[in-house]
Amino acid sequence: MLARTLRLAPASSFRFTRPLQHRTTLALFSTSITRMSVIEERVANVQDLKDGEMKEFGLGEGRVLLSQVNGQIFATSHKCTHYGAPLATGVLSSEGPLGTVRASELPPVIIKDGGIYVKAEENALKAARRKPARKSLAKDEGKTVVILGGGASGTTTAENLREQGFAGRIIVVSRESYYPIDRPQLSKKVDIGDPASIQLRNVAFWEELGVEFLLSTVRRVAFCFCQLFFRHILTNSAQSVDTNAKTVTLSSGSQLSYDTLVLATGAYARTVPIPGIDLGNVFTLRTVDNANTIFQAVKASGSNPNVVIIGSSFIGMELASAFSKTLKTAEAEPAGTVTVVGREEVPFQRVLGKQIGEALMNLHTSQKVQFRMKAGVNAFTAGGDGKVSSVQLTSGEELPADVVILGTGVSPQTDYLKGNDAFKLQRDGSLKVDKHFNVEGHKDVYAVGDIARFHWELTGEDLRVEHWSHAENTGRFVAFNILGGNRSFDKVPYFWTAQQGKSIRYAGYASSFDDIIIQGSVETLSFAAFYVRGEKVVAVLSVGKDPVVSHASELLRINKHPSASELHQGKIM
Repeated sequence: MLARTLRLAPASSFRFTRPLQHRTTLALFSTSITRMSVIEERVANVQDLKDGEMKEFGLGEGRVLLSQVNGQIFATSHKCTHYGAPLATGVLSSEGPLGTVRASELPPVIIKDGGIYVKAEENALKAARRKPARKSLAKDEGKTVVILGGGASGTTTAENLREQGFAGRIIVVSRESYYPIDRPQLSKKVDIGDPASIQLRNVAFWEELGVEFLLSTVRRVAFCFCQLFFRHILTNSAQSVDTNAKTVTLSSGSQLSYDTLVLATGAYARTVPIPGIDLGNVFTLRTVDNANTIFQAVKASGSNPNVVIIGSSFIGMELASAFSKTLKTAEAEPAGTVTVVGREEVPFQRVLGKQIGEALMNLHTSQKVQFRMKAGVNAFTAGGDGKVSSVQLTSGEELPADVVILGTGVSPQTDYLKGNDAFKLQRDGSLKVDKHFNVEGHKDVYAVGDIARFHWELTGEDLRVEHWSHAENTGRFVAFNILGGNRSFDKVPYFWTAQQGKSIRYAGYASSFDDIIIQGSVETLSFAAFYVRGEKVVAVLSVGKDPVVSHASELLRINKHPSASELHQGKIM
């Protein structure tokens, strides 16, 4: 029997609906010219894999995920490249690209004598990841893309421009002093230490890719992707943008010229106008420096520190989860207190509903987290050392506090555009974008991530989404369109949060809802919740019910999700 290599047709793609939040390309073959050790084995029989199915199989010392879509078989990494979740527990669809695998990126999959053979590099196989493939750098040589912002959306834009063959200059301007980090870790871990410990990519990666970074103190320039030349100049963040001259002025006074500008400046942590807000040991959390300073302040507060968290939504509750673990003794008894102050009856009430919020509050209470709900803050009071010593609530209660952390939300970081007639900032400081994520009125300026307000077809609303996976999705999307694509954004917002060891997944966007349909048990934290307006499901949440949310995300995207009536009648997801 003749060997037959299965390839993905150029117009075809398939989709993993477990969110690929940080995309190291899934394929197991590199396009690098460096010679690698390669393994080729029979991993399965053809009859082991049905159409529309994906399964893990062993290959050498690693594993590989085989998927069959419309009669074609593909091999990829078996893990999500962000936190290593098994992709086999996700959902596979042939309806469109989220984890898009192109023919040039696939390791060879050969059908021979009824078997499925896969060839892959041993190093990539062991790591379950490899460096992203780059197309031949042949597009837009001599052009410059300036990206303001070194977070998820900006750096994903840069990386995907190179993947798609952009040969011009890419400059990323970041207000931070370190290379891009995995920012969600800041609220899930309380002792970060060296920023390199949560770096998404190391310096060598960006130098090889030929992406220039202007950090808060250092500019590194890579030429020809092989010979490196370093210049060190003082620089800061973006100060202003001139769309007529196509320049960006930095706060250092330096100017950058661009052909295409990507605004990816993210968000800043909100503070609240409360007396005592400027006292020592009152913090917000947005950077590695913030996280490390908070941890050191708690550590310096003695053996029984009192930590008060203002805000009972995602950042505040993740911090409560992290500190409740950190402050336990070896005997698992609390060493100090963690208290959450919130304005609603229960945490997450506005976003997730009262029943689910109450169940999550009970989960935290079981781990000795204390709550003061339906509470406001009158003032932070000082001790003799100029640091906060207590939090005065509107009820008259005074909470002892060695450290206070404000988890009171974020706002778009677009201060550098205020007063600029070329940009119309929305009420919250965001920028309205069209279906290609061009800023209104500017064909060469894009906005991505936290600052972009876009139209979502599912509900007809204009949304601004602050999730990590959304930021990366917008970066990929804009890179495609910069290089001449004409795609409309159809990604469904998807995020997860860790609460006291429980992983909560959420897809969609419910700024409001008429009802919540529950399948399973909220009390035992094993359920799926469907947020509906009229007959339409607009968001889905689950705890302990994978892959319901991944499945629902894809159904929402292609407008095939069961209606409220069907769910009430017992249709199971």
